[in-house]
Amino acid sequence: MSSVAATWGVTEERERALPRWFLPAYSGLVIAVYFLLALGSSVRVMKAGLACPDWPLCFGDVIPDYHPQVYFEFIHRVVAGLVAVSTVSLHFVLMRSAVARWLKVLAGFALVLLLTQIVFVALYMGYVNWRISRRPAAISKLLAQMETEEHQWSEAKILATAQSLFMRIQNAWCAQRLDELKALLHPDLYPSWETDIQNQIKRKEQNEMEALSINKLVIVDVHNTADDEMAAFTVCFDASSKDKIYRDGELYSEDNKPFREFWTFHWHTNSWQLYDVAQAGGWHRFMHGHLVYEKTVKHKIAKFRKAT
Repeated sequence: MSSVAATWGVTEERERALPRWFLPAYSGLVIAVYFLLALGSSVRVMKAGLACPDWPLCFGDVIPDYHPQVYFEFIHRVVAGLVAVSTVSLHFVLMRSAVARWLKVLAGFALVLLLTQIVFVALYMGYVNWRISRRPAAISKLLAQMETEEHQWSEAKILATAQSLFMRIQNAWCAQRLDELKALLHPDLYPSWETDIQNQIKRKEQNEMEALSINKLVIVDVHNTADDEMAAFTVCFDASSKDKIYRDGELYSEDNKPFREFWTFHWHTNSWQLYDVAQAGGWHRFMHGHLVYEKTVKHKIAKFRKAT
């Protein structure tokens, strides 16, 4: 009996029952699993774990349009899918072969772990969307409390402000109107956008967003601090558009897919300005953050100012 057969618990008279390609295929699967682990770590580092907000599709498509974070997550899913299919296929080959019973038990255990992982991913995606949908209830309650003291924190006003700024900033970006963007963006954010637009102009490139629409907007974070210059709120935008890029007047690329972004606005020089834009993968920054309302401190400052 060969050493390979002995390793897999195959008796001498049953050795032919196990296909010769099985061991090379199984070795390849082990390598693929290690590659998948490394790829998963890269996805984590790139903060692309939820760049695709739905599952098993990505933005409703089998193959999404290119975006660095989206493709990191998409490739991770593809490799995971290939590993899953390979694991199931080799499992059934092993079950139909005359190998030792303990090997079949281990193979069955591996299959259970695989199915558990698949279910876990589906549940986690559901959990993320549940957290995003549940968070506004606590925020609405807090905003109602804030509004009694400070009318500018009205939920309706905040949503209207966010929607207006979203459309104005997108239009100014596409038109490459730097003067308008300078008034709408926080001083910490404007320089990077200015550089991006200047590079677009050098490349004779322009972005165009046709039929831009907001499908849903939800307030996911609120910071009402004693120092008004630190006040902020974040809105989750689910939007869609025909996103086109032109170079030298000719269409270079087109993206017609919906997208999810988290926009954070800071109060600066008596107006709300865009401070940060995070992709779908950045959801945990807001879902796990603490809502801030420094009511007591603000009232003490107000009383002090009146007294002086």
